[in-house]
Amino acid sequence: MFLEAAGYGIAAPTLPLLARSMGLSAERLGFLFGLYALVGMILVLPFGLAADRWGRKRLLIVGFAALTCSSVGYVFATSFAWLVLARSAQGIGGTAIWVASLTMGGDLSARESVGREVSWITGAWSLGFLLGPALGGVGNLALPYVTYASICLVALVLTLFNLHETQARAINLSWSSFRRIIALPEVQCSSLATLSLAFYYGSFDAFVPWLLDGRGMSRPEIALLFSVLALPSVILPRVVGQAADRMGDRSILNFGLPTNGLLALLFLEVIATFPLWLGFLALGVTEVAIYIPAIAMLQRVVENRGRGTAMAIHILAFSVGFVLGPVVSGHAIQRTSYQGVFLVMGLTMFASLVAGNALLALRRPRPRPGAREQAQGTPAEQVPGFAEVERQ
Repeated sequence: MFLEAAGYGIAAPTLPLLARSMGLSAERLGFLFGLYALVGMILVLPFGLAADRWGRKRLLIVGFAALTCSSVGYVFATSFAWLVLARSAQGIGGTAIWVASLTMGGDLSARESVGREVSWITGAWSLGFLLGPALGGVGNLALPYVTYASICLVALVLTLFNLHETQARAINLSWSSFRRIIALPEVQCSSLATLSLAFYYGSFDAFVPWLLDGRGMSRPEIALLFSVLALPSVILPRVVGQAADRMGDRSILNFGLPTNGLLALLFLEVIATFPLWLGFLALGVTEVAIYIPAIAMLQRVVENRGRGTAMAIHILAFSVGFVLGPVVSGHAIQRTSYQGVFLVMGLTMFASLVAGNALLALRRPRPRPGAREQAQGTPAEQVPGFAEVERQ
């Protein structure tokens, strides 16, 4: 996850310059940036099914191979078509690693500590997202991709020969089994929280730089504020994960969602009254308080053999929200003002809070396993290389 995020971050300062050196238009550059998410939206569910059918390790191998090929493609790119191929391969690799890594993290975590364990993954991703742009600014345009391709190749070799598979048992998923997973109230609640968070930050990332630039802030100052926003995602995931394990995922979401929504509604007043960095830091804290319990809730309720599909649903919700956020907010800002954008963002959070709690209130009690199931354990316990994966 660290490498996937670092690769995405490398593209931020380099891809626009590559496009400019080829004389590409702004429309084509926008297409290249959106292509990453578009590829993910198309492939995430098939990749989730593949993780449950053929294993997480194979999907991780596909991911590192695709990221290596993508970086080589950027190095030798001479046209728009080359960049399209390289960006598409990056989208394939990123999606495969997201699905495989989150699924493996859930496989290796006991239900009662999944929040704490999965927090390591999200923290690693956030650290990569912070360091990736710095690597992208080193040397000429080719050097960051040469370096990144070499690291991904090493990761590919290590995965091939040293990584244990964590899948308990292969499953041939049918439409009915997929429907049972997506019908779980916890899966629906988690997906709603994830979609609303992605909607929120897709809008925030797109339009807040405009707002700050209009207030006379320089580009380095804006970049520093966004680093402050990302800082809690590096420092706090384990703390929030432990809190979710002790207090329950729903309790943490019931704090994060309304607090984040309230900060959106009051954002313009907050930045006019308090130091900007304090407002950005507060938003970063509430982001962690939504994302960590949303993943943990999903991991706790889904069995090992269907977890790849569940993670694909989670990532699809994130991708849809991140696409819808800028689009809807772009229409809002044209018709109203920045206040309209923050109103839409805040209302989205409160709508997710109400709908998620309503879904969980209608949840049916899960039957307790019988004595025979407790004595037999689960197929996951027979997998070499790790301890108990889950208790069905």
